[in-house]
Amino acid sequence: MEDFEVPTGAVAHIEKQYTELTSLSWEGQRTFTDEDFKLVITLSIHRDTGKPTAIFIGTTQKALFDKLLNDLSSYGLQWDYTSYDDENEKP
Repeated sequence: MEDFEVPTGAVAHIEKQYTELTSLSWEGQRTFTDEDFKLVITLSIHRDTGKPTAIFIGTTQKALFDKLLNDLSSYGLQWDYTSYDDENEKP
């Protein structure tokens, strides 16, 4: 998806609800977590525009994953891929 940017509302939600791990973040990537470290969110930052162009979410808790997908979708974020896609593939 050329010229894609993560919606600003989704970025604002992440910045408000989660803590940035500055020791893992750098100019091309921002990493966030919840207070219990049960969830990791990484924003990939475009080197020219400085805008987030991809988002990666990791957690082992399905309910937490589903809630975050739903929360971020309310800001217009559309998921090209989730781990659920792997579950639907035939071996």
